[in-house]
Amino acid sequence: MQSSLRISEVKFGVVPPLSPLTAEATPSKRQRCAPETPTATPPPPLPPVTAQPSGPTPSPSITKSASLADLTDHATLHSMPLTIVIFGATGDLARKKLFPSLYQLCMQGHLPSHLNIVGYGRSPVDLPAFIAKQCVNIKENRRALRLEHFTSRIQFHAGGYDAPPSYQSLDLTIRAYEEAHPSGKPGNRLFFLSVPPAVFGTVAEMISQHARAERGAFTRLMIEKPFGRDLQTFHELNQLTARHFEETQLFRIDHYLGKEVLLNISTLRWANSVFEPLWTREHIHSVQITFKENLGTEGRGGYFDGVGIVRDVIQNHLLQAFMFLAMDAPQTMCASDIVEMKVALLRSVKCVELQHTFLGQFAAGNGEKGYLDDETTPAGSRCPTFAACVLSVDNERWRGVPFLLTAGKGLDERLCEVRVRFKPQPYNKMMGVDAHNELVMRVQPDEALYMVAVAKTPGISAGVGRDERRTPVAMGLRYASQFGDGSPFVSGDAYERMLLNAARGDQALSVSAAELFESWRIFTPMLHQIDQEKPQPVVHAFGELPAGFIEWTESHGIDISPPARHWSAAEAEAHAAAAIAAAKAAEEAAARARAEEAKQADPFSDPSFML
Repeated sequence: MQSSLRISEVKFGVVPPLSPLTAEATPSKRQRCAPETPTATPPPPLPPVTAQPSGPTPSPSITKSASLADLTDHATLHSMPLTIVIFGATGDLARKKLFPSLYQLCMQGHLPSHLNIVGYGRSPVDLPAFIAKQCVNIKENRRALRLEHFTSRIQFHAGGYDAPPSYQSLDLTIRAYEEAHPSGKPGNRLFFLSVPPAVFGTVAEMISQHARAERGAFTRLMIEKPFGRDLQTFHELNQLTARHFEETQLFRIDHYLGKEVLLNISTLRWANSVFEPLWTREHIHSVQITFKENLGTEGRGGYFDGVGIVRDVIQNHLLQAFMFLAMDAPQTMCASDIVEMKVALLRSVKCVELQHTFLGQFAAGNGEKGYLDDETTPAGSRCPTFAACVLSVDNERWRGVPFLLTAGKGLDERLCEVRVRFKPQPYNKMMGVDAHNELVMRVQPDEALYMVAVAKTPGISAGVGRDERRTPVAMGLRYASQFGDGSPFVSGDAYERMLLNAARGDQALSVSAAELFESWRIFTPMLHQIDQEKPQPVVHAFGELPAGFIEWTESHGIDISPPARHWSAAEAEAHAAAAIAAAKAAEEAAARARAEEAKQADPFSDPSFML
């Protein structure tokens, strides 16, 4: 059945943005005016976290966010000075993502023309050399914005993370830009923290005390993951930031929230009447959310060993995909309404323990080094580079439906996808069909969305009804053909959306404290068991799945056999042609068999008998 899948383009049409903004929207005073003194009250201390919590602990309250009409609109954003300060500006994230994203936002006119960018680092740098190195990944568009016009807006400020004089000097640098702005208005300030979690609290305190924006302008923080190692460490980090900033000023970044296909899940479910009625346990058999990399740790084994694949991918990226896929519809697309539904879903998910988990570690194979061959990896490490777990949701919509979350390095391909498998219906047997319908949402390597259905195979067959030949086909949307010119589709980097949303005050794509509390509640028992017991992961060759994994998924009622999921159009056409040729050969063989049967029944029907 797998070899006969065929992709046929289905025009879904252009979908509206997730959170539309109107030109008439007026920013609320609460959103545009950061308080001079902290007004947030730290949450009460949590009880000690154990591998098996004795009872439910209430998560942080959900802060009411700005309505869509209260966001900082385009005109207001462009009429005021805006400074973006990047802590950790000399790092890989700034070079690969942040500076290119800021260039694209400026080129497209989303950010003010007088934007001020300040890189913050602990050691002084030569500014031209810094710009040349950190802006090397920018793809210049000379018709819209020359690179030198963009880089002329970049400054660098050297200082310690815990040194008040450094932040006072930073404040003076920003004020000089703001006072020279032609509007005469107070300046907005957006701080991006790409720094170790150990200094989150210190940097937040220093910004609050020495570098806040004036009244009438906003001060906002963007914080890059990780947000702790477990429930207790997250709570401690959250307390540190909550002492100095309100929840509405904090934008915690999980860049998977900006992926085009994941953003499209909401539109797919709630803008198309065909899907939501089927989005229940009565119709859905299982859900698979998969992340695969065909790379190892690439010299970062020492860092990865302290994190592991669960903290690196599953607890954040894959869980966010799960939330968009499984949550109930919010009342509005306002951030707090979305968070309310996501948290309600997470509260119905049972804690994951080691017995619900499959762990693996890649070794040398197929010409590639193993995890333990990385010189930075501790000798004899049992850190899992592959993990899979099954989430159990105890609510009316999903009770009994397994959600398989799988992530791994050192596998056979680069792939991220969501597969929703529907239950077979009794009348499928009437048609002689044993194939499952599946909805597949592919995030990478190329973005696509398609439905695996069953269609009649073209041609004339001897039988009718049940005897007709049928073939699984993939009816879907390829982003390159629908939204582009057929070349590889570029939807904009996720960090572009994150940065623009923070500038607008839209928290729809940031991670709330309440979500993080529940996500760590779910995974902390299993993570503590791994950290304390150090179970031996199943060792597998690079480029291959761990032995026993398929059987483990089957024991949980999940079939991971691949459907038409990440074939290119050319590959799908080749498979379809092979299927048609095989069907034709089968028909010819059947015709010969029928002729032979007829000859045996009536030898006089054979012309050679008369010779």
